[in-house]
Amino acid sequence: MRAHVLPAVAGFVAFGALAGCNPYLEHYEGERFAPVEAARIVEAPPADSEARLIGTSEFRTSDTALRERHVLDAACAVGADLATWSVKWDGRETQVDADPIMQRGISERGTFATYVPVVRTHDAWKHVAHFYRSTGAVSAGPAQAPVPVPASPVRSPEPPPPVPPPGP
Repeated sequence: MRAHVLPAVAGFVAFGALAGCNPYLEHYEGERFAPVEAARIVEAPPADSEARLIGTSEFRTSDTALRERHVLDAACAVGADLATWSVKWDGRETQVDADPIMQRGISERGTFATYVPVVRTHDAWKHVAHFYRSTGAVSAGPAQAPVPVPASPVRSPEPPPPVPPPGP
């Protein structure tokens, strides 16, 4: 069985400390406990007598920079000392980016940028993590009762910016 351990960084792994930059925390649904000092990733869910499922995180992204460290950071933050993690290819997605084109100004007023829409297609990946708390899990701070997690607001996807019609 493969296991990776990550010690919590004191004062950094708080309930919302990583929520802005860690999609596993942004999409987390479940109970939260005081942060734990270390977490590890296991290949199979633990037996019910050893640990219980406290939450999950599922999302789809084309970001290829996500690693096991993100899962371990999220696990420590929500009070889970065990986690399972999977990433599977989930098709392709298209997005419209705005690329700058630098141009020289008139009368030596410097340069300025014009943004041109560029359509790009990327591979998309489905990330799923399950977070477990062992029966003997030790929190990094004082013991706390589970913290209720507010229901996440329903997010409607933002429409892509309009693409101008082709020129003459």
